[in-house]
Amino acid sequence: KADFAQMYIFRAYKLYEIWGANTKVEYMQQEYEMYIQQSLSQTQSTLTHSTFEHSTTNNSQTSSIDVETVMDAAKTISQEIVLTSLFEKILTIIIEHACAEKGILLLQDSTDSSKYILEAEGVLIQNKVEVTHKNEMPTEHSLPMSVMRYVIRTQQSILLNNACSEGNFIRDEYIRKNKSKSLVVIPILHQSKLNGLLYLENNQTTNVFNEHKIGILSLLCMQAAISIENARLYNSLEIKVAERTREVVEQKEIIEFKNKEITDSIQYAKQIQAAILPQKSTFAQHFADYFVLYKPKDIVSGDFYWFQTFDNIKVLAVADCTGHGVPSGYMSML
Repeated sequence: KADFAQMYIFRAYKLYEIWGANTKVEYMQQEYEMYIQQSLSQTQSTLTHSTFEHSTTNNSQTSSIDVETVMDAAKTISQEIVLTSLFEKILTIIIEHACAEKGILLLQDSTDSSKYILEAEGVLIQNKVEVTHKNEMPTEHSLPMSVMRYVIRTQQSILLNNACSEGNFIRDEYIRKNKSKSLVVIPILHQSKLNGLLYLENNQTTNVFNEHKIGILSLLCMQAAISIENARLYNSLEIKVAERTREVVEQKEIIEFKNKEITDSIQYAKQIQAAILPQKSTFAQHFADYFVLYKPKDIVSGDFYWFQTFDNIKVLAVADCTGHGVPSGYMSML
């Protein structure tokens, strides 16, 4: 598939060029010179100064896209890591570039790989794409489910130029009800694994989409798949960080509560210890001048002093129990 190979090679070449990987760029210029020169020639001759240009004449539409514009779009998608914002950028860029009226993004359910969740829907209203976040299961009323199931099964894009009057899906409930004309469904693949589906439609005219446009959209879907995976990892990391933070806060509160209980108990022990020490009023009765310097390292102390009188004999003792804190406090009381 030389045409697709050329497209992928040229895209890789331009991305390496943007990244400043000069050695890789030089290697590709030598290894894939023919493909790159063909792409450059086509870009200069037929794709210069063009984005997706849409015009309708006699029910036919022509469109072209500047390769640089596609790469800018892919770069814009790659820079977003917040899921909701990423969905909006993907649908806005693709709907505008593909000349679609509506686009829907379905992603594989993280808990059940057989299910696909309708994450977001973009609708073109007065030349502006308005994106609505859904997060719901798709139904026959929201999508042509027979077409979606076909793409899920085959993992191949499907293009219908006039869905309501030709092709294998004219009996689909959604297509019959909406008289669908141009529609395309593209699988979103990441590492050869189906991660989701992109659905686009334009019911104003037929033949809006073509194989060339599907190739370009597939490239954007490849970048979208990578960005979605990165955004999910980032979102998962944020959730884990929030959980860990909550756990740390809870543990901190438990520790603070227990610490308060322990400290309150020790403060009460200090009062008991102070009660058995000689009162300063006792010293005042027996000494004209005195001082007491008592500074426990912790709240309670292993050191203590004692005073007693026997007839005319005054006995004053200062004792040191080895250590400090609660154990030594108990020793001093004993």
